[in-house]
Amino acid sequence: MAAYYSVSESGFDRNPPASEISRDLEVIHEFLDMKGNVTTKVKVGDEFWVRLRLRTTNRERVNQIAVVDLLPGGVEPTLDRQAGPGSTWTPQYVDRRDDRVILYGDATKTAATTLTK
Repeated sequence: MAAYYSVSESGFDRNPPASEISRDLEVIHEFLDMKGNVTTKVKVGDEFWVRLRLRTTNRERVNQIAVVDLLPGGVEPTLDRQAGPGSTWTPQYVDRRDDRVILYGDATKTAATTLTK
């Protein structure tokens, strides 16, 4: 007998957590300039990479996860479907929308990285 479940959360916390939260799945999100350096500011018209690192913390593998990466205002994902340099995780499906990128795939205990532009 197969069973499926879904967890959905919307909105945002009024006060961000005081420390990192790492339960079952760990996600690290960074912006990189085109040279691969971590950046916090981007000029209008500049391209940049979004680096997501993910891994499971309690299990060997978690199958069929969806990572929803909300984009800052005014940012549009490119239609380039190639994995970025240094990518070690290839999602099974990527859904690029106006304000977010949704990645579907499996996560393991080994930290995996995906880069999108």
